[in-house]
Parts: sequence; structure tokens; C-alpha cells
Amino acid sequence: MAKKESDNQTKFNPYLDELKKLVVDLNREKWASDWSVEAGFFGEPKIRGASIRMYKKSWPELIHFESWIGNADIERGSVSTAFHIETPLDSFGVRRTDVNRQLIENGAAKMKEWDGYTLSPKSFQPIKCQTPFEDLNIAAVLKPVYNKLRHLGGLIDQALKLS
Repeated sequence: MAKKESDNQTKFNPYLDELKKLVVDLNREKWASDWSVEAGFFGEPKIRGASIRMYKKSWPELIHFESWIGNADIERGSVSTAFHIETPLDSFGVRRTDVNRQLIENGAAKMKEWDGYTLSPKSFQPIKCQTPFEDLNIAAVLKPVYNKLRHLGGLIDQALKLS
């Protein structure tokens, strides 16, 4: 028997389709071979939205850039994007706040030219931005965001002591 699609899944399917387009677009980039990009629903079993994650293959999956679209994002007409560390960093011999601080210190010069980005070294989301969208043009408006964020990969490697 086929699984019945929930109302929320139906509501967020068009957004997930856009994020899946973005996955395909990003994976076509020359730099993509070092990165993993994936899209899916979040909040299961009760789906609360769609998201995309991008992380270097040398990082644990729980250290990533992520964009998400939930009810508040739809109402606001903008998609949230952030850098997340959702895991303890003991295995790397560093602390999350140290990684955030170093990333912001080393990346601030590059990011100061990026409009709309907030930097907060003590936050769960030390780098965050909002990107407006209209008429489900999410893949088109997020592609430049991820093309920028990937430039922080080397700085994150340094902060994680991977390079």
C-alpha cells in the first residue's frame, strides 16, 4: 500500500523541487567534487519544511551550510541560510566557539562585501543571511549564495585544523 502524502509534504513539495534543482546546479560546478550537497524535508514525521545542506566531504555532515524554507520563510518571502555546527568538535581537538571566532576573524574581510550577512561568533549559527524569493525562484536566488559560501571552505578547514 502506498504511503499517503501529508498536507505539509504537499505544501512543501514545490520548495523541495526547487532545492533539488539547486543540488543539480551546484553539482555541475567545477568546485563541486570536494562537496556534498543534498536536499530533503525536515521535521519528520511531521514535515515542517524543506532544506538543502552543503558540506565539504572532509567534514562531518553535521558541520554544514544550510538553507531552509518553513512556514515563516514562506510568509516572509525569504529563505534563511546559515553555517551550522551541530556536533561536538572534541574529535577535532577544538571548541565550537573557537571555530566560529576563527572563521569570522579570518573570513570577515571577505564577508564584509556580502550584503545581508550577519556574523556572530557565539551563536549556533555564526554566519546567517536572508535571501528574498518570489514565485518559487529559490534555486536561482540561492545559487549565488552557495557559490559565495563555498569560498569559506578553506577557512573552515583551518578552523577545524583539517588543513
